[in-house]
Amino acid sequence: MLQIKPKRANGHAQWLVDERYSFGTDANNNYQVHGQGVQGVQACIRVNGDQLRLENIGGSNCVRRNGQSIADHCELQSGDELDIGDSSFVIEDPKKLRQQQAQKTLQAGQHWTLQGRNTAMANKVIALPPGSKTIGRSHECDVCLNVVHLSREHARITVSNNQIRIEDLASSNGTFVNGERIKSKQLKHGDDIAFDTLHFRLVGPAQLLAETKTHGRDDSTTLRPQLQKKTANPARSAAKKRRPPASNPFPPLQEPLLNDQPQLNDNNKGSSKSLRSLMFIAACLASAAALWFVYQTYIA
Repeated sequence: MLQIKPKRANGHAQWLVDERYSFGTDANNNYQVHGQGVQGVQACIRVNGDQLRLENIGGSNCVRRNGQSIADHCELQSGDELDIGDSSFVIEDPKKLRQQQAQKTLQAGQHWTLQGRNTAMANKVIALPPGSKTIGRSHECDVCLNVVHLSREHARITVSNNQIRIEDLASSNGTFVNGERIKSKQLKHGDDIAFDTLHFRLVGPAQLLAETKTHGRDDSTTLRPQLQKKTANPARSAAKKRRPPASNPFPPLQEPLLNDQPQLNDNNKGSSKSLRSLMFIAACLASAAALWFVYQTYIA
């Protein structure tokens, strides 16, 4: 996958992952550019995998590739420089950049290297031939890193008999190996070396050659192994089937009896019924006596 990077100071590279990138004076373009003859949408880059196509949409003579004017369209590749109006861009392939840097180091006969890991030091490679090198802010150091947080003489790295050692030179903000502040330590391939907040990766010659070959290959995706499904335990399943149903911890509520309504047993119920019958007979007899008294007094 390729990147496009503005050539101005502090220009950040952008991965070309979308299908189209536009350039022009309009604010809704991916890159807003200005200059004589530049239209609202002057040019665009069409992306198809690692294949790039530059199209001059505006038709004016302000789109150039590697110094040559593009009237209609052209193909782009890593390393091409674009000039659209007053703005300049470069097409980069990070894999090829790493490969070229590693190859230069090998051709120079260097055995160990420090490769920058911070954004500001991403393309910086410090060669470490046999002998000692001082690293610091001072221009008198073998490796001058013009960063205010570094001491004038920050650290010393010594390579001897295929062994490499780092020594902190009483720096103010410290020297770190794999996150641990050190005074002196033997190093190995892959160690993370930090001078205050500047991080470097230590690379040995054999590993550097291996990485150079690896970066030339296509990236492949490693498939995650499928998880095995858990099989049911027959004994546990049988025990679950034999398990009795759980009792209800909340039994149904019974309606309470009122204080003025005592519960009657069978004998009390029979006595109450007989009493009501006698009262009914007495009432009937009283009515009959009253009717007989009225008859004898007023009618007879």
